Amino acid sequence: MTREEEEEEEEKEEEEEEKEEEMVMDEEEDEDNFSLLSFFLELKVLNLPCH
Repeated sequence: MTREEEEEEEEKEEEEEEKEEEMVMDEEEDEDNFSLLSFFLELKVLNLPCH
């Protein structure tokens, strides 16, 4: 492999790693949002007036 080919290969690998990291971050963000949402839902249920 020539030097250029090696560099291209490395760049591709780096891009793939970045994409994977972004996906993991997105998943974590989703989990945070979900837990926040469920927290507010619980609050809402607890604050329902009793008639």
